[in-house]
Amino acid sequence: MKYRHWIALIFTLACSLIIGIFSILIYYLVEQHTYNQFENRLEERAILAGQVLLEKDELNSSSYNEIVEKQMRKLPEEEHYIIRLDGDSVPYQQIPNQFQNKEIYELLQNHLDIKFFKERGNLVGNLLYKDNEGNFLVIITAKDQDGKEDVAYIKKVLISMFLITTLLIGVLANYFSRLILLPVSKIIYQLKAINANKLDERLKLKKNHDKLYELSKAFNTMLSKIEDSFESQKQFIHNASHELRTPLTIILGETDLALQDKNLKAEQKNTLLKIQLQAEKLRNLIKSLLELASLNENELRESFCHYRFDESLQEALNSIFEIYPDASIDIQYKEQDFTNHAFEVFGNAMWMEIAFYNIIHNSLKYSKEKKVSILLEDQNEAVQAEIIDNGIGINNEDLRFITKAFYRGKNAYFSEGTGIGLAISNQIVQLQKGELKIFSEKQSGTRVIIKLPK
Repeated sequence: MKYRHWIALIFTLACSLIIGIFSILIYYLVEQHTYNQFENRLEERAILAGQVLLEKDELNSSSYNEIVEKQMRKLPEEEHYIIRLDGDSVPYQQIPNQFQNKEIYELLQNHLDIKFFKERGNLVGNLLYKDNEGNFLVIITAKDQDGKEDVAYIKKVLISMFLITTLLIGVLANYFSRLILLPVSKIIYQLKAINANKLDERLKLKKNHDKLYELSKAFNTMLSKIEDSFESQKQFIHNASHELRTPLTIILGETDLALQDKNLKAEQKNTLLKIQLQAEKLRNLIKSLLELASLNENELRESFCHYRFDESLQEALNSIFEIYPDASIDIQYKEQDFTNHAFEVFGNAMWMEIAFYNIIHNSLKYSKEKKVSILLEDQNEAVQAEIIDNGIGINNEDLRFITKAFYRGKNAYFSEGTGIGLAISNQIVQLQKGELKIFSEKQSGTRVIIKLPK
């Protein structure tokens, strides 16, 4: 989930929680108010019922009829009962059948004044009415149908408003989060435009953005330091290139001159040819490494061409056997039909040879039996080489750092090395849009997978 969407979601949830709490509170207060209103209404009906039913002998006929027509219109499921009290006690036999249980009887007996309770979904009220003929208990029951409908309507309205407001808040939160993060988006856009050839570019942001302005200022300071470092590196590469090529040119020149001597013995000539071959190879290697260090990715791609992945491996093995003549290297092809374009990739063959050389050299160097297995596979969309040894392996804590420049595993103390071989190999594979994976366990060997797109 994007950070902008995460901010919008958190804000929406927070607002929805507040609205939900207020909606529940409003619903509860409305429900209580409706209930209290119906209690008051039922109490008035109980008093009126007592007056009409117990004192109608004191009213004239027209007044009685008027009260019955205007005031005694029945509520939903309304029933009223008049019970003559026996002293201060309620005769159990006179209680209506639906109220004849111990719990309700005790409630009526102990609360002769107004008391409300629910029975079978209806509200029941009892009222002590004193008359010149004695004391009576008026029991009235009714269903608050209108109140329930009103509360249900309020509930629907609150739920609908909750959903609508949540949706609106979500939309607005998403819009404002994008608006708030717009300066950050501008910073990211400007950062993407900066690369090794555009280190003179700087972030531009108005001062009124406070912390974001300070962030961009810190980035600009860092870019200035990186630019100075890159310039120093470029100058070093230029000087190193000149210093390394000069002695190699002299070696090759002197070797060519020596080979022109017709009095050379066969052994001397073979020695000079080997020196010439290795010097030429070293010159090409230095040239490739300097290009790799000094050019950006777009310029590197200009030197790419089609080459055979397995042929680069073979060239690397030729150099390996000069160092480890007794090494046991087993190469297998996985179900391969050798077509015209088998193992053909697009990249730099010299660099791939360097990558293979570094990985196989490490496998042999850290393997006591000097045995390595290589499995080549030409897949539909990629080519793959799997290099397996039975060496000392790599500690789990070292695996994630092993492709970093100058990093060496803790168990490699017995062997000399610089820690840049795997770093260079990984960079070469990545520049060709490939992937390098390393799987290893201590004392269980190492498995390296190189995969390049076809």
